[in-house]
Amino acid sequence: MNIVSSAIQPGVDTGYFNFGGVVWDTLMSGGTEASLTLRQKSGNSTWTSLFIYARMNGKDFNTGTGYRLRFMEQPGTDQFEIQKVGPGYSVSTSLAVASYEVNPGDAITFRVLSDNRTMEGFVNGVKVVSALDSSLTPAQWYFAFRSCVFPTPVRFDNFAVSTHKPSALASPLLLSPPRDAAGQSVNLGFSWNTVAGASAYRFQLSIDSAFASTLVDDSTLTAPSDSVRSLANGARYFWRVGTVNSSGVGPYAGPWGFTTVSGNAALVVNRRTINFGKVKIGLTKKDSVLIRNSGTSPLRVRSIQSSSPLFQPSPATAILQPAGQQNVYVTFSPQLRGTVSGLIVTVCDTSGLTDTVFVSGRGATSPRGSTSPGIIVFGPIRPGASVTRDVTVSNTGDFDLLISDIQSTNPDFKITPRNVAIAPAESVRFRVTATPTTSQLETARFVFIDNSGSSSDTLVAQVGSPTGVGPGNGPNEYALLQNYPNPFNPQTFIRYTIPVPSKVMLRIYNILGEQVVTLVNDLEDPGVKSVVWNGTDRRGFVVPSGVYFYRLEAADLQEPNRTYIGHQKMIFAK
Repeated sequence: MNIVSSAIQPGVDTGYFNFGGVVWDTLMSGGTEASLTLRQKSGNSTWTSLFIYARMNGKDFNTGTGYRLRFMEQPGTDQFEIQKVGPGYSVSTSLAVASYEVNPGDAITFRVLSDNRTMEGFVNGVKVVSALDSSLTPAQWYFAFRSCVFPTPVRFDNFAVSTHKPSALASPLLLSPPRDAAGQSVNLGFSWNTVAGASAYRFQLSIDSAFASTLVDDSTLTAPSDSVRSLANGARYFWRVGTVNSSGVGPYAGPWGFTTVSGNAALVVNRRTINFGKVKIGLTKKDSVLIRNSGTSPLRVRSIQSSSPLFQPSPATAILQPAGQQNVYVTFSPQLRGTVSGLIVTVCDTSGLTDTVFVSGRGATSPRGSTSPGIIVFGPIRPGASVTRDVTVSNTGDFDLLISDIQSTNPDFKITPRNVAIAPAESVRFRVTATPTTSQLETARFVFIDNSGSSSDTLVAQVGSPTGVGPGNGPNEYALLQNYPNPFNPQTFIRYTIPVPSKVMLRIYNILGEQVVTLVNDLEDPGVKSVVWNGTDRRGFVVPSGVYFYRLEAADLQEPNRTYIGHQKMIFAK
């Protein structure tokens, strides 16, 4: 490995297909979440293999064991692979493979999570490959990287290691049955609140407040509830709950004591939790639990209530004869985006029996496609020639975005693929190809046919030479062009031409003449320039809808007396 212009580059000292490597001296401890990120500095459509190692139990590549992310820079689409390694770097087992194109300037990240089994590969923050394996969990480990040299080595730089240790867990808040409650059912549900950072909960039940021995000891619970059946009548019990993550078991909450009912009426609930999953905001979803009297005397249910107005039970009361049963329907009506939870509490009258059901659901939004960039500028292209640009579409909603077709308003512009499904929080890269038939300025709008309910972003592409640009040459005069689209929302594209090296200032003003934001304040070389305004002011707040003006001021650096001032009007419509 060589240092070239502050970047690390594979060296070619003894011929191609040789390895060189650097070991990071950052020693990690087990249970640490850590990432190694680097940026590709040069090279594309060539051959180089880069190996990013993690959880290596030592610095010796000939004997060490661990995992690695293998990145192959190659002609066509590049390849990522997560491998289990060892003993020695020449021995490997493939765990996951994915294809993804990486270009100069892109950042590659290999992250290992604190659960000691999850590994993920990212490009510019987009996850492209992941794998699970827990067979190698050293108490201390290293990051490392190596590269195999092929002709025309690829250069990488901006190497950085970041770590995160799981924080200590808080104890949960016990909810039901209440402390020192009497007359509890012999078939009883237990509930507590959700604790951030907990991967599971440990529930213990005992007849001993010191928990020298336990009747129940379960540390695999992922929901904040559990149930126990066939307890003894008229008996005293104690229960407590601890939180669990990769750091171990946190402090226990409790113990709380309770006494079971001494009579022979018994309330039985057929389920302890209801998870409604994702429900679109503005809609409702219904589910039910079955309550039953397993005793030999009648049971009067005084009330069935919810701790949250988002979950409504029905009916509110019931009378259950021996062996009688009743469906209780619960309706979830989300109002905001996010996960919510509550308790459905059933209280019986004369027997003093109570029971709780933990309910949860997630308010969700419709799928929505967000394009980046929203405007593609190809610049001048010779008629008949083709140029391709990439655009990324991300799903910012909570349901799968199903794109059935993408239609172009101009046949000189094509996009692929045209039929794709994008999961929530995931992205897909599209390729837009322009093949102009004239040298005039041409524009296309791509219309996405999908299930977003017309809420997805639009995509605009432009090609050609604006006024002020001579055929085959650079700009020969200053010019400020009309923005596109206009009117616009959420963003518009402003183009201008600079014929000579100049001091350039581009500002936005409102209809009162007040300055809204400065988009450009810099020295610029000659050329056709483009700036995107997203309708926000200097503080990042979205401006009101209405008429705005943009003003270009330019001055020749060699001839300061040669200046240019241009104005244009545009409309921001919400």
